Amino acid sequence: MVCCLSSLWDKSPLSSLRPRHLFNLDCFEITSGSVPNDRSGIREVVVGESMVIAITYSGIAVAFLRTGTPLQHVTEGPDLLVKCAWYHPNEKAFLLATVSSLEEYRILRVYLVYEAEVLLSTTQRRLPTLISLEIGKVSSPGFAEFERRTGLLLVYAPTSGMQTGFYRIFSISTGVLYCLLKLAAGNVIDIRLSRQYILVQMDAPTGTYIKVIRPPFEPAKLQTFSIRLPVEPGPCQMMDLIGSLFLFQQEGQPLICYSLESESLLVIGQPHGTHRTSTETSSGRFPYIFTTDAGDCLAYLMEGTLRILDVSLGSLRTLQSLEDVAALPVMYDSWRGVWFFHGVLTIPSLGSCRGLHATLPSTQETKLLMMYDDAYLTAFSLVDDVLYLGNANGIIQAYGI
Repeated sequence: MVCCLSSLWDKSPLSSLRPRHLFNLDCFEITSGSVPNDRSGIREVVVGESMVIAITYSGIAVAFLRTGTPLQHVTEGPDLLVKCAWYHPNEKAFLLATVSSLEEYRILRVYLVYEAEVLLSTTQRRLPTLISLEIGKVSSPGFAEFERRTGLLLVYAPTSGMQTGFYRIFSISTGVLYCLLKLAAGNVIDIRLSRQYILVQMDAPTGTYIKVIRPPFEPAKLQTFSIRLPVEPGPCQMMDLIGSLFLFQQEGQPLICYSLESESLLVIGQPHGTHRTSTETSSGRFPYIFTTDAGDCLAYLMEGTLRILDVSLGSLRTLQSLEDVAALPVMYDSWRGVWFFHGVLTIPSLGSCRGLHATLPSTQETKLLMMYDDAYLTAFSLVDDVLYLGNANGIIQAYGI
């Protein structure tokens, strides 16, 4: 018997991408205790290993299985309004950043809830037990931010009545919070978590510089180095360290790339959108720049062009440029080598198409996967080939890609 496989190997990965509807879920049909029934849009969709938590704009956290089976509300009542959530893959748990509407001065609190506990509490018809993480008293303008790739939690706690305070870096293990590092906020303009690094934008008499802190995060063993940049002190839009390339952008300024190897500086241009999402700082729903977990590629939107770059060799090499685009990169499928982006792409035969697109840099192919009304869309998440769309009525639609 002879079997010819050439047609299988020649087949483009894009041809196998066909969205299929999986389920619809109304978050406000899942009732629990004193949860208000006032409808609001889906603010965020956070995907775990076996379940998903949806956060509404009214501060309700709703859990359901990735198969679409509804579970229950994770929190209830005005005493615990969820502002933001993250998933900790090592702990198989969700982190919930909450405030209370009953407090005159809203204090940020972070809780941990395990997926197994949500499942158990659902069968026992009770609310899940939340583990309170002792992050200290965090009032406005304090914030919390989580780096899922390393499991580090960054918390800024301002000093009462002052613009100073402390930044703390925590790790989480078996539900216990460990403080790894504490930094005074005196000369700190901004701070970010970037994989295993802590990036600190500092202000000094000689100008702005970036302090890069590498593990282990122990005061006696701290490894740091500094990057000097020809920029004025000001709010930071994004900072990221990918291999030997440092990316930096201030609000309203072009994105610049600094090579640690050649010590050369390259102005990339003016991307659109925002990068940071935390409990306090979020001026947009999606990041304008997406970096792969491996740190070998990045994609970003700039002046109507979506660019995909290879940075694996410590330099910028363009893999693909898509013109007439108003779309943001949202996921990279390393197995297929396919990038997914969300927004508007101009297609010659169809005109401006708003929805989810896929592109294959190796062949320069692009495919429109599905169209939807972006104005009605309030939350978007694409994880493990499943697209979750949350709308203004509190309904989630899931599609397999």
